[in-house]
Amino acid sequence: MPVPRGRRLCNTAPYMLYCCSRALPHGTSMPRGARARGRIRRVAARLPALGSGNCRMPLLFPTAYPPRGGSGLAFSGGKGMPRAPYNVLVIPWYRAGSCPEYCVFKRKDMGVWQFIAGGGEAGETPVQAAVRESLEEAGIAADGMLKRLTAGYHVPACCFSDEARAGWGPSVIVVPAHCFAVEVKSRVIAISREHTAFQWAGYDAAYSMLRFDADKTAMYETDQRIRRNDWQLR
Repeated sequence: MPVPRGRRLCNTAPYMLYCCSRALPHGTSMPRGARARGRIRRVAARLPALGSGNCRMPLLFPTAYPPRGGSGLAFSGGKGMPRAPYNVLVIPWYRAGSCPEYCVFKRKDMGVWQFIAGGGEAGETPVQAAVRESLEEAGIAADGMLKRLTAGYHVPACCFSDEARAGWGPSVIVVPAHCFAVEVKSRVIAISREHTAFQWAGYDAAYSMLRFDADKTAMYETDQRIRRNDWQLR
């Protein structure tokens, strides 16, 4: 059963998955506890997309946070920082002979594998946000090393909390994600508390591990650009 209304709502992907799987209207409060999180993970792993009315949500974007600390937590920027209306995705890769390897990360909350992902903070450019997220989530110093990709995706603005959306205005309906690749010189990674593990893998192995289509598409572009030695966007 959903918890009573009146508590802070959770507008995250797991929240939407929960509503969709039970045909509940958007705005239902998020249940808490290990059983609820387990149900959300099982639903997310079983279905590529769920929908009921206005709550349809394809699983194409990589960042999703279940509630923590007894309250709903939606997409947000850094602690105490206003949220900028965009996301970033960063793909670390290592030149292992003729075949590049990619570093994928296992999320602590959902148990899925993905690349570095997060949101921009107010006043940051997407490049600055990607540099910060790379350092915070993987210990990668990416300043001056990022390669922008053509691949991208969008997240519905309704997936963000009212607090995160403050100042965006009603014209922000979907939030873009900017994708980057970064070549690292060693396989040394320092994961954050958001992840439980990381793994270096070749293209095929990494592709099979990734949960989200957006990550797979961005990795495909990265792999092709590495092989062609072509980083010019057209």
